[in-house]
Amino acid sequence: MSAFNMTAFNVRARGYVSVMGHRSDVRRSELGFAEVVENIIGPILVPHGYAVAESTPTLVRFESPTESIRFMHDRLSYEIESDFALEPSSLRVTLRDVVETTSPDTNTFLQASTRDAIQSSVKKLALLLHTYADSVIRGDLGAFQRIRDVAAQRDEKYTIAVTQNPIRREADEAWHRRDYGRVRRLYESIEDGLGAAERSRLEYARKHE
Repeated sequence: MSAFNMTAFNVRARGYVSVMGHRSDVRRSELGFAEVVENIIGPILVPHGYAVAESTPTLVRFESPTESIRFMHDRLSYEIESDFALEPSSLRVTLRDVVETTSPDTNTFLQASTRDAIQSSVKKLALLLHTYADSVIRGDLGAFQRIRDVAAQRDEKYTIAVTQNPIRREADEAWHRRDYGRVRRLYESIEDGLGAAERSRLEYARKHE
């Protein structure tokens, strides 16, 4: 038995939960998600004091004295996701948050509905962990806080874009119709977020409506 498998066995022997789940999990268990995660991800985490605390066909949770890391296989979309929770601070970040903090163009989307695809996807997941998540795996509070702040800024920018982009499109259409009164009203509603060209349009509209 490998060192990791022995560790997992000892964890369960000490009373941790390993649950097969409901009948709906039977087919999912045949995909082997939990086994693959334990065999591929386990050796990365065990040296840092982690052990398997929960294992189901769609969820594997590792715990250390200070942190919990979950690996999840979505029941509907088959997306593979993971997140990190630092105790006792209650800080939680996702793998996407971790990677995008230093490499925003790196793709973290993983999806698998066959055994082979799960094997391949979890190997990619392990590479992402190895490349980007060392400080988080070690439970570095400063790293958690930086990642959380970057994620919050990203989410705020996304919310602003979702809110303002329709207004920008409508203002652009009004500009080309020379409806300067409408251009002014629309741009003034998002004035703090205007770019240089949009501000020039707004000033022109104010003078010519």
